[in-house]
Amino acid sequence: MDVLKLIQIWNQVIMSVLDVRLKQAGTENDLNQYRLPASAFLFAFQGQGELWVDDEVWLCDRFHVLHAGKGSLVTVRSREALNVYIVLYKASLPASASREFHMMMEESDPFLESWGFPPGEPLAMLELLQTIR
Repeated sequence: MDVLKLIQIWNQVIMSVLDVRLKQAGTENDLNQYRLPASAFLFAFQGQGELWVDDEVWLCDRFHVLHAGKGSLVTVRSREALNVYIVLYKASLPASASREFHMMMEESDPFLESWGFPPGEPLAMLELLQTIR
């Protein structure tokens, strides 16, 4: 699915935040093979490490955002302290959304896909997560 269609779907859905968790990874307390009970955003900060979703890996240096779908296995590895907020959410397309969006969701569910990037405004994101936790 192309980026424009993804943005259109994300703009249509109703999102509910289910839980916000703060985890710390490091030499003795890595987050290992954690099965996500819902789709999630992971926000890594204050450290360096590897963020794994199933068999895909993202390297993070200080700040990184990662999306993973429900049921994915998440592993966070770091040689130093690496803090990670896990924001579990549920997204649903309202019945009033056009038939086109419902068909796109049947074709490929974007809330199950994995992707990541270094955020443009990491300190604002960190402040928001600290506030809602």
